Amino acid sequence: MSRVVVIGNAGLDLQLAVPRLPLPGETLIGRAAGRAPGGKGLNQAVVAARCGGEVRFCAPLGNDDADAALLLGYLEREGFAELHLPRLPYPTDFSLLMVLPSGENSIVSPSACSLALSFPDAEPTLSDLREGDVVLLQGNLALATTGAILAAARSRGASTVFNPAPFWPVVEPLVGHCNLVIANRVEAAALGSSL
Repeated sequence: MSRVVVIGNAGLDLQLAVPRLPLPGETLIGRAAGRAPGGKGLNQAVVAARCGGEVRFCAPLGNDDADAALLLGYLEREGFAELHLPRLPYPTDFSLLMVLPSGENSIVSPSACSLALSFPDAEPTLSDLREGDVVLLQGNLALATTGAILAAARSRGASTVFNPAPFWPVVEPLVGHCNLVIANRVEAAALGSSL
């Protein structure tokens, strides 16, 4: 049976419903504030596991015990085959989501923790990869780490899927190491203009 290996971020999503995005220098009142586990890596791993996949998930957690414990408890209930959650000396990642009435959203994340994940931190998740396995990454990791993971996965016969969000302007060389790139309209336009 093929395995799905997701390496990326796990954080807390802080969500605010707003009537419109604020103008520069403007303060708006948001409503329906919410706080929930999130992050592109976590979301993709959860969906794969809930669809019945054998999922290994690797994401760094920070040195803030309360937020890290909240995420750990959530992840342990999701039925992953394996969890690799290195603790790094940064705050656990979070994202601020501003959601418009139409459902369109804008997201800002500091991502210090996921950007600090190194290839040696993630490498145990790649152990015993075989042909037919799928390795899924997002743009939350440092480009050097992402490139090393993609190269290691391909050398071991795994298929590679990359979601280049958040988008880095110098991400284009990594696309050649991917079997599949998943991009929204913003990332697709940026990739299309530079390739």
